[in-house]
Amino acid sequence: MPAAMTIPEYSSRKLIAFAAVALVVCSAPVFETRFLNDMDFYALVADKLLSGRLLYRDAMDTKPPLVFLHYALIFKLFGLDTLAAVKVVTMAWLGASALVLRALRRALSPTYPMPALATLLFVLASFSGWGEDFLSSNTEILANLFILVGVWLLVLRDFAYRPICLLAGGCSIGMACLYRYQSAAALVAYAGTIGLCRQVLDGKLTRLLLVVAGAVAPSLLVVAYYARIGALAELRLLLAYQAHYACDADALSLGMLLGRALTALAGLWPLALLAGCQIAFILKRPAPASRTEVFQVLFAVSSVSTFFVGKRFFPHYFIQAIPALVLLATERLESSCRNRAEPRSWFAAHALAIQVALAVAFTAINGIYYWTRKAPPVHPSLVAFVEANSTPADEVLLWIWQPQLLFETKRVFASRLLVNEILIGRMDPLEPRRRREGLAELWPAYLRDLEAAPPKLIFDAPPGRSVWPFEAFPPLAAFLTRYQTCQVIDDVCVYLRRD
Repeated sequence: MPAAMTIPEYSSRKLIAFAAVALVVCSAPVFETRFLNDMDFYALVADKLLSGRLLYRDAMDTKPPLVFLHYALIFKLFGLDTLAAVKVVTMAWLGASALVLRALRRALSPTYPMPALATLLFVLASFSGWGEDFLSSNTEILANLFILVGVWLLVLRDFAYRPICLLAGGCSIGMACLYRYQSAAALVAYAGTIGLCRQVLDGKLTRLLLVVAGAVAPSLLVVAYYARIGALAELRLLLAYQAHYACDADALSLGMLLGRALTALAGLWPLALLAGCQIAFILKRPAPASRTEVFQVLFAVSSVSTFFVGKRFFPHYFIQAIPALVLLATERLESSCRNRAEPRSWFAAHALAIQVALAVAFTAINGIYYWTRKAPPVHPSLVAFVEANSTPADEVLLWIWQPQLLFETKRVFASRLLVNEILIGRMDPLEPRRRREGLAELWPAYLRDLEAAPPKLIFDAPPGRSVWPFEAFPPLAAFLTRYQTCQVIDDVCVYLRRD
């Protein structure tokens, strides 16, 4: 590793150029595969929205609306299911987030000369992980841009009282919440800073009211739209759907928690260690912490805590914490460079080089993995059968989770549910032949969907291959009498509606 990499004393222009090159090079593996984690789901919902359907009435999921509208807008501009465009937009999104983080670093620590170091650290950290978690165009990456813009507006000019900035900052974080609910962690950090810095900040209650008003405004606009079109019942069902999902996590297992935490931190440990060292330095120092230090600590703690929300501990949840950890890590690196009185530790001197090495290593690993991974099997006979017996406007009920069938046949999914787990209950991981309780109030809406627009085709697993086939549920078995008997085509059981 070059000696210069051990001392972060470059010009901002060079650091940003290095970050831009790293962004392009480290993004290469995503173009070796079509879908990464959750992208097929978002794309299929976006396809349905572009066919004129309404989110949460014709396509239901626990996620907030903006991720689906994000995909739909890209498909509208660049072509249906153009996943390459989604990935390029995500690269631009990450680049914009890195530049906003640089501005945020300058706003929090204006006396430090290297705010662009945060840009480089953020880009490196964003690619220092397993591809399915770190490279996917998922809600965490998309929400982070709005979180960073909002936080920057809230802390401008050393937390100056500027009503327009406070309102706009809250609104930006509110937009982030429409990508990912846990984005509200930034609001918790700001409120905590206001509460802890009692003698420093003025107009505390007014500040909080302005920020909260801005934060709830985007959600209120969504509710107002659904009220105007008479679809509030769909939002009420969405809340029940989300509550069921939140309470339906697997039992807490220490092994699962540690495994997923280690997966998330496999390439982020230098960043986490630097941030931890900075927090320890702030807490141990005799002098009281400044308001910016209080905020950075609370921002990091609240952002990391979102990994534990819902007890699912998915590694990609940790991506939301990367910007907050970068701010603390940058502070630690710059402080160690400025303090010439004390010798720098080996780790502090080489942390940036280690993070570069990890980003390179994970880029190589992800590239090899996606390059060598076999593509899912195609279904030419099934595609020919669908084209011969339906029109592009016909819908297909996907009872088995094989989303590639919808992409191959170029059909949208029937009913509001793309995945039936919450309807019929999730399989118990310890006893696969037993299912948990599903959401009972979802059944009437699901059956109404089928009655209002009976799907032209139903795709299920071949007979004897599914523990819970479509006909195993009495209301669905009665509905199935309208269809021809199962035809197994390309290892898929196909039911064709009798017209």
